Amino acid sequence: MENDSTVRALALHGYYDLLTPFHQTELDLAGAGLAGSVPVALYEGGHMFFDDNKARAQAKKTLDAFYDGRPVDAAKPPVVLH
Repeated sequence: MENDSTVRALALHGYYDLLTPFHQTELDLAGAGLAGSVPVALYEGGHMFFDDNKARAQAKKTLDAFYDGRPVDAAKPPVVLH
């Protein structure tokens, strides 16, 4: 990302995921100097948050915005973005 400004990334996590905790992603991004460049989206659920119909629909909206180049909306709970 440092060498190619066209590279974009988005991290999606289940809030209660014990296998890949969202806060570790936040720490890793901060350590790499990318905390402001990579949004972290949190959804109600665990490791397979997409197994829940509501969380899956919210994640689809987030992904649609990301792929369309629109800002990822942080204002609609339970999705929390940093």
